[in-house]
Amino acid sequence: MSVHSLPGLVKRDNDRRISRESRWRTLLQQEKRDLLSLSLWRGAFAEFVGTGLLCTFTIGFGMTPEGGTPPSILQIAISVGFFLSVIITALSNVSGAHVNPGISVAFFVTGHCTFVRLLIYSVFQCLGAVTGTGLLKYMAPSSHVGSLGLIQPGPGITDTQAMLAEGMITFLLTFATVAMIDPKRTDVHGSIPLIVGLTVSVNIFFANTISGGCMNPARAFGPAVITGRWNRLHIYWLGPLAGAVIGGLLYDVFFSAGKLQAKRWCSPLSYGPYGDPDDEDDDNGTDDGENVSDSMPLRNGKSTHAPIYRDENYETRI
Repeated sequence: MSVHSLPGLVKRDNDRRISRESRWRTLLQQEKRDLLSLSLWRGAFAEFVGTGLLCTFTIGFGMTPEGGTPPSILQIAISVGFFLSVIITALSNVSGAHVNPGISVAFFVTGHCTFVRLLIYSVFQCLGAVTGTGLLKYMAPSSHVGSLGLIQPGPGITDTQAMLAEGMITFLLTFATVAMIDPKRTDVHGSIPLIVGLTVSVNIFFANTISGGCMNPARAFGPAVITGRWNRLHIYWLGPLAGAVIGGLLYDVFFSAGKLQAKRWCSPLSYGPYGDPDDEDDDNGTDDGENVSDSMPLRNGKSTHAPIYRDENYETRI
């Protein structure tokens, strides 16, 4: 290395440092703008309503009078799957219809939503779950309440076994969901909400006798709060959240359409509430005035099923 090459090396190092600082500034700006956006709070309220309805209906599906014959696992699995298809279809254009902190976590780690949106959605999902469960307890006759949908591992199942089962089924749910909203895929046809609902049904068939087939921390949180039985709640938070992170990242990093994007998720500029595939000004962290943040991952501003929190040029920013 000659002395003459040192100024070039110093300049390149400074450029890289400035680029890194610019990315983190842009990341913080994105988080702040999302926090102050109307779409975030509309979305949060939609998550509250959606998760409340989820708990009311899915717990209600299993209610029977004392001494009565409980519904079969087939009835429960199909009912829950169809309900999720309906609620996702209804709310996907408002919040993305996560109605599950695990889905929100998967969307965050794969660059489909901001960190502040993840936190606020999770809080509103849990509040909705408590409200929906409490409403059901108030509506239902005392003879039908029973354990109020409190999810527990099956007989003889250890906490570790139940946690692994929850991690596995949530892995499948988030892996499939992230795969279906891959913006570079052109082979996904039919109703994505219906496919998500069928995935949930399959998971319930698989894990019902092991962990109860929850795959949703908020769904476990609501009955635990209303009944005051918290002793095994950690199973239904740690297992699903771990499965969600692994499932989302595995597809996104290794299996997403196009070239391998092993570093994509690390870049703070790979997502933002104002990501727009046609935005010419994204490289300097500004938008072109077209706010598409009112749409969410299952449907973008162009009425396709591509996520809006990324643009198509994120590879060049890493």
